[in-house]
Amino acid sequence: MIEVEGFSGFGMVVAWLLTQIDVSWSGRFRSIFLVRNRMKSTTALRALAAAAVMACVSVPASAAYQVLDGWQITVPGFAHGSPATDTYTNIGHLVLGGGTATVSQQVNGSGNVFTGAQFSETGMINSIAYVNENCVGNCDNGVQKIFGVGPDGQAYTLELAFSNVSGFVDSLIGSGFHYTFLTGGYSLIAIVNGVSTTVAGGSIIGLGGDTNTTNVIGGTTGSSTVLANVANQLFGFDVADSTGTSLSAGFASGQYLLQATTTNTLNGGSVVGGGCTFDGGATFVPCVNVQVTSEGALNVVKKLPEPGSLALIGLALAGAGAARRRKTQA
Repeated sequence: MIEVEGFSGFGMVVAWLLTQIDVSWSGRFRSIFLVRNRMKSTTALRALAAAAVMACVSVPASAAYQVLDGWQITVPGFAHGSPATDTYTNIGHLVLGGGTATVSQQVNGSGNVFTGAQFSETGMINSIAYVNENCVGNCDNGVQKIFGVGPDGQAYTLELAFSNVSGFVDSLIGSGFHYTFLTGGYSLIAIVNGVSTTVAGGSIIGLGGDTNTTNVIGGTTGSSTVLANVANQLFGFDVADSTGTSLSAGFASGQYLLQATTTNTLNGGSVVGGGCTFDGGATFVPCVNVQVTSEGALNVVKKLPEPGSLALIGLALAGAGAARRRKTQA
């Protein structure tokens, strides 16, 4: 969203519209309206202003994205060496299973993490299925369906590979800790007859997770949420909304993102001889490699209007109402 001197592009459009409304009242059309119509307009403006302000106040800071319902995905089948595609509709979310990863984690002399400790991660989601839409928001459930056989009659599977994921521990919480993701990349891979082909990819852009203990070496659990963009869609792969309209432009602009939420189990670890390399090449000792398994869900999410824009709407409408009252009294 474009910001100009503290006003969002959306706020500036609203402000301009309000000036046009004011001009229409003060110009030649003003004489055709009765006093009661002016009173109704003022009342409507007051109601709209109150609603906008209340919306701004009621939206929590964490509610920055909205889960998309009933979306569609088109995947390639690669018939006879050329892409063939098949579209699956009314998707609630993708089911992520069989996840495995190696996390290189900076620790202290006692083998525990600390605030500011860095980590890197590389791994795979080895099984991707889907659940049909049956609940508004992030609550779809029911039978998991596999993508199975492509339009060319060949069985295929989808996998998700991620690499160069980096982040740091931002706080210790009781006996656990919270961490933040900084960067990373992923590739969505279609496998047909043992041949792997990347059909989509992008970058991890944020969020994080937690664990229930500060000891990263033994048998702990936790959860994480990752936001990622979609930078590349290849061989006919596409994601669309419930009407079939492609979201490729929305992905490119950042209006739409992928959100992966997983439950993770740390299955043990080992000290890395010589330490781990983070932070642009710096080596940190001590460091441990931790094996992680995970499962979860992947949703398409839409970025919501900024709370600041909602506040501007409320203030603009309130100002318009005040202006109307002054003109009526005059």
